[in-house]
Amino acid sequence: MATDILNTYTNNISINYLDQRSAFFHHNESRYVALSLSYKLGKTVAASRNRSTASEEERKRAQ
Repeated sequence: MATDILNTYTNNISINYLDQRSAFFHHNESRYVALSLSYKLGKTVAASRNRSTASEEERKRAQ
């Protein structure tokens, strides 16, 4: 995601009060870039569901 890559966001402010005129030009740093990376380590979930526990192995030997 990236926003305002060309850095074009500006604030123009002008004040007219009691015969006094003021103007301001304000330029904020508004560039923003975000990078996200996801990587799955290890075995898949399906492989972990197929494993057997020690009690299941004992039960099979007893039969």
